[in-house]
Amino acid sequence: MCLHYNYIIFIFLEEYMKANIVSVGNSKGIRIPKAMLNLNMENNKLSPGRKAKKTGQWAKTMTKWLITLSSKGRKKWQFVSFEGPKGGESRGIVDFIAIRRDHKYRKNPLKIGDLFEIIIIQAKGGSAPMPSNDDILRLSKVGEYYHAKHIILADWQKGKAPTLYSLVNSSWEKTEPKDVFK
Repeated sequence: MCLHYNYIIFIFLEEYMKANIVSVGNSKGIRIPKAMLNLNMENNKLSPGRKAKKTGQWAKTMTKWLITLSSKGRKKWQFVSFEGPKGGESRGIVDFIAIRRDHKYRKNPLKIGDLFEIIIIQAKGGSAPMPSNDDILRLSKVGEYYHAKHIILADWQKGKAPTLYSLVNSSWEKTEPKDVFK
């Protein structure tokens, strides 16, 4: 999304918040969005499948946010997300990829920017289990096939930034976003 669209979304959200704010009756004048007042009731109404879908979508969104935030001032990563027809999980082991042009010097006939850097990402949210040994093998094979720079597992818990793990020799090692998305 370009900067212009981000600005439009920000203005829309700002106006929406002004129109949908409720003041809570205390001396500090805390203002809470109306949508937040019903948040717990909405989550209790969700079926387990819908709650898992929503948590998965938030895990992907927060992971993309973390990647964008950690790579500020550097070459921008683009995201390709693989979702089903209704926005939920799709078949396949990869949730999304981060991709950007590789601007390293290349020998003829290739030129700078002809190749790509690819990072494969699987996002988990809430109480979703860690990938099984079969999942790890599948991720490794996909990464090998596409010459992925890294294979990342993003674990997101509500109210926190995602924790990133890098697949190294068939096991997950905690990693910092700045080390992967540099």
